[in-house]
Amino acid sequence: MNAEKTDLRTRAEVYAHLHALIARGNHIVALEDATRIAETAADPMAALQALTYQVIAAVNLRRTSDCVRLLSRAFAAVDAHWDAAIAGELHVLAGWLAFQRGASDLSVRHVILARRIFERADPAGLGVLDGWHDVALTFSYLGLHEHALAAIEQVRRAELRAGNRYDSISPEVPLRYALARDHRGDPAGCLRVLAELVADAGARRARGTHPFPPTDWGYVAYAVARRAAMGEASDVDASDYAEDLGTGPEEQELRAMIAICGALAAGDGDGALELLAGLRLSEQTFGAAEPHRLRVLAHTLRGDVEAALDAQNAMLRLVCDRLERYSDLFVDGVAARIDHEHLRHKAVRYAGDARTDPLTGLPNRRYLHHYVEDLALHGTPAMLGLCDLDGFKAVNDIHGHAVGDLVLERIAAIMARIVRRHDLVARYGGDEFVLILPAASPEQAGLIGERLLATIEAEDWATLVPGTRLTASIGWSPLDPRDPSRGIRAADEAMYAMKSLHHG
Repeated sequence: MNAEKTDLRTRAEVYAHLHALIARGNHIVALEDATRIAETAADPMAALQALTYQVIAAVNLRRTSDCVRLLSRAFAAVDAHWDAAIAGELHVLAGWLAFQRGASDLSVRHVILARRIFERADPAGLGVLDGWHDVALTFSYLGLHEHALAAIEQVRRAELRAGNRYDSISPEVPLRYALARDHRGDPAGCLRVLAELVADAGARRARGTHPFPPTDWGYVAYAVARRAAMGEASDVDASDYAEDLGTGPEEQELRAMIAICGALAAGDGDGALELLAGLRLSEQTFGAAEPHRLRVLAHTLRGDVEAALDAQNAMLRLVCDRLERYSDLFVDGVAARIDHEHLRHKAVRYAGDARTDPLTGLPNRRYLHHYVEDLALHGTPAMLGLCDLDGFKAVNDIHGHAVGDLVLERIAAIMARIVRRHDLVARYGGDEFVLILPAASPEQAGLIGERLLATIEAEDWATLVPGTRLTASIGWSPLDPRDPSRGIRAADEAMYAMKSLHHG
């Protein structure tokens, strides 16, 4: 049944219809129906729900190019018609998109924002528990398995309080946790978690009250096949997993990986390697290290110890790279908190919100004028710098305005850290910032400017705006407090002369 044959008027009806399509793996139909409903629904909340499912369907089809456009529309719509479950879901989807683009810190930020929204939401609200479930999935994709399991526990506790049994938790979360344990050198722990997963799945299926969606049953089948590949049999028969399985990218990867484990269980190392050779696996399905682990098992079956060690080393490199990435994120996060705390302390000197830029926490243009007037009153000489980001338009065009705002916040924190304690940094507008250095010589201003530009260029922008290079240009001029506009014009001319020199 599609939306043309169904009169879907309320948000709840739209949710039930599209949720069922996604659960059955009918992502193309879900995308078509969601698009139609979003464009025609009279109820704005029904339209917003449909727009959210447009993004979900595009995510499941891995149409990342469509996701940025759809997410921007959905975030604008939820601002106009706020709903906690939808807002949280949109942050989860934005986190998935950032993960796909390699922007790990942005991905974690979005998922944490979603978690905070859901923590304040009514668990009985439409879509809230599904949102918690998607938080768990995205943490799982990121390799943050303890956080994923904690989100699943939120779902379990909420259902127990309501007197329900929540049997539709996806097995892929504990599955990825089990595989991660194996990748980190704990095969016994992996087998234990897989055994629990398979036993739970068998009990759920036997109850029959909450049948598995096809894709979820595919993940159970992989757990059974993976245990067999490691020499452990299972009581649960999942051989019928493919009967209703869709044909999307995720489902194709499930079929391929189950076949590889089947070859390993049959002792056919050559067959497993042949299947692995033609495989292109998304990192989100089983983790980047899983194909290498299967190669280790295949080469071990063949008695090729050297090749097995090479595959083991490749797997460990991926595991260590991920751990190093998150350790860097931890350090960056602490540094960012210190920078923002410093910025807040400086903001105490400003005369309230009317003189403070709400995005960056820096003084705004209004405060800047008062500051310059104060310099004129006391006859204090100063150097004035005008700084803007090179190619900032590309950040907004490629990554969206929400990411652009995060870039500006980080730039503001860098500037507040670099300048002297008695200097002023203000947001002038857009991606332009003004620096006032009282009693500074042109040489001192030049040195501070060089440090600032070098720090901006050296910042790890790849985790926030992967593929987009970020630099800045700055121009200096002596400030005449009696005519500050002249100094700004001169600094502006110097800044553009610098751009022409460096960027052509």
